Amino acid sequence: MCRRRCVAPAWRSTVLLLRAVSAALPPRFHALTLPLCSPRTHPRTLPRPLQSRIVNQGDGERNYHLFYMFWAILTDAEKAQLELYDPRYYRYTNQSGVYTVSQGGWDDAEEGTAWMSAMREIGVSEKDIMSVKQMITGILSLGNVEFVDKQTSAGDEATPTDPQWVGRAAKSFGVDVGAMQKCLVEQMRLIKGEVFYSQRDAKQAAFARDAISKTLYQMMFDWIVEVVAVSFDQGADSLPYIGLLDIFGFETFPKNDFEQLLINLANETLQGVFNDAVLKAEMDLYKEEQIHVEPIKFDANDKCVELLLGRPKGILCQLVAVAQAPQPNDLKFVAALHKMHEGNPFFPRPHPKDIRNTFIIKHFAAEVPYTAGSFIDKNNDEVPQDLLELCESFSHSFMIAEARAAGTGKKAKHVTITYAKQMTGLKDKLMSTQCNFVRCIKPNAQMKAGIFDRHYSVEQLRFLGVLNTCKVLKLGLPSRVNYEHVGEPLRAALPAALKAKFERYGPKKVTNAVLWAAEIPWDDYRLGRTLCFFRAGKIGQLDKIMKMNLNSAEGASFCARLEKWLIRERWKWSFALTCDMLASVWLLELIRKKPPMAKRLQGFFRMYLARKAYRAKRERVRQWQTCYLYMRMCKIWQDHYQYVHDNKEVMLLKQKEIKRKRLLLRLRGNVGDKKKETDGARKTEGREETDTDRKLKARIKSQLSKGSRHRRFIRQALEVAGAGDDSATISAIKELNLAIKAM
Repeated sequence: MCRRRCVAPAWRSTVLLLRAVSAALPPRFHALTLPLCSPRTHPRTLPRPLQSRIVNQGDGERNYHLFYMFWAILTDAEKAQLELYDPRYYRYTNQSGVYTVSQGGWDDAEEGTAWMSAMREIGVSEKDIMSVKQMITGILSLGNVEFVDKQTSAGDEATPTDPQWVGRAAKSFGVDVGAMQKCLVEQMRLIKGEVFYSQRDAKQAAFARDAISKTLYQMMFDWIVEVVAVSFDQGADSLPYIGLLDIFGFETFPKNDFEQLLINLANETLQGVFNDAVLKAEMDLYKEEQIHVEPIKFDANDKCVELLLGRPKGILCQLVAVAQAPQPNDLKFVAALHKMHEGNPFFPRPHPKDIRNTFIIKHFAAEVPYTAGSFIDKNNDEVPQDLLELCESFSHSFMIAEARAAGTGKKAKHVTITYAKQMTGLKDKLMSTQCNFVRCIKPNAQMKAGIFDRHYSVEQLRFLGVLNTCKVLKLGLPSRVNYEHVGEPLRAALPAALKAKFERYGPKKVTNAVLWAAEIPWDDYRLGRTLCFFRAGKIGQLDKIMKMNLNSAEGASFCARLEKWLIRERWKWSFALTCDMLASVWLLELIRKKPPMAKRLQGFFRMYLARKAYRAKRERVRQWQTCYLYMRMCKIWQDHYQYVHDNKEVMLLKQKEIKRKRLLLRLRGNVGDKKKETDGARKTEGREETDTDRKLKARIKSQLSKGSRHRRFIRQALEVAGAGDDSATISAIKELNLAIKAM
């Protein structure tokens, strides 16, 4: 069930990779004796790009090995019992015309026998192995079911052209033929708790057939992975581990579909992990070795990943949004992308004649045009309820269990939702570990030995991001060597007299002396704490030094420069020691000649301590003062509210008095003099009638029409006011105020 056109089983590749990792480890790790507890596998859903191979294969590819291995290992009696035919007779295995794998010594019979032995070894019963054979036979038979449209009054209805293939598939699955055919040609809809069935046409029925085949294979795949995972004696989660991740490469074809979008999304995400892991590790190494280099700048692909996975404007989110809208189709999806991402540098505009059904994404490797046509359909990952009910009636126990688990568990209805979560989780997992990368390329497309296609190999390196990484690392110090690998061999090769002079120096000093004696420019290398770093292409000078003949004229000159380096080194040491001694003597004399200076220093230091203590104390005092003022304010307001509460009657009388005064002012028109009235009225004898008096008369007259009560007081006030007696007017106003107050 390997997904690749590989030339060796997955376990063989794992062993080779483990050997390579072991050989690449530093020597200090080889002395460690760490026992291998057990392998562990994480059951994951078969990605949708890999599911598509079940029903469609490209040129030069064949379907999964399991479809061919059973034909190679089964006897004629078993083939007749299963009704299994040659792969050339099945549509799912004869599309590309490739039936065998000639490279790498792959043999279907040998690998099929090993697969059967492995299944028995992990505890799979013979009954379940037979169920797997029947499921493979049933899926192959189901792929041969073809449909034609039958004209009816309700429209076109799909009808199988050869019902015997439906019968063979139903027999392999152990279900009723009528139920199997109904699941193919009818679509069940659940609307407000009621079940409705609608007839499919031939195109829809063919799509349903392929969807059922992929779903059944997915269930079987999940069961096998789970069985393998359970069979392992897994250790505790806290144990250290080595994780192996095999990914598919970047893909671009003349016509790219939904599968290529998801595959390239995975590569885009992992390329971001590669950039962070490799380039960040490079900068961390420089920092650890205490080497100053310019920050490495590289073309980050974060914007492209955001274009694909961003919310809510990302391409995958838009695909889900269009799929959930009424009457979804791919043209609406493409139109929404062009409208939303117009002007995005990672979303170039295609040619006007292709813009209706094509969009382009600028990936880290190349610009890839995607042709929409079945994005909406392929993004639908919901297992129909009628298919689950059909699977529960299968004669295979593990299929019944998988169908029930799929029916009860929560699952996303769209492939992109699940895929995006898996990519995010995978990225977080990788970023939490120390990643090492193994980049694999094929020297030629024919997969033949002794042929190296330069253009084909360079294209793969570009798609893997290796060329871009090399350009970036070239700006730094990509070549590095340990001091022991340079200093010790050269120390041993030096003449006896010169070797004795270098005994006191370590490997780093010897390496520094060798590079200086060889007249290598300082810009070409840097000396770190434990490693010597070289610019790109400059480490060849070190090889030239290692191969130098010290007995030649060039070697004599080299040894002379080493002698000169020793003299310079001793002179530097003597000069530094002399400077230190002179500085000490100067400081001692300064202290002796100027004793007040020491006292001043002591005074400044004591002042500093006192000021520091005072500032700390002042800060504490200010905090206490702030707290005290806050408490006082709270106490004042508390006392105020307590006074108001205890003197409600007095406060009400004061409020009434204030209202009465305001009413008096309103009656007087709130104009003229507003001075407080005394006990005796002001004498106004001989005063002419003012505007205030006239306004007061008009206001009092207006009160006559507002009610019948207390009109006697109003008339009396008018008569008195007309006589011109101010004291009487004031008295009348008071009585009027009381009357209005009583109303």
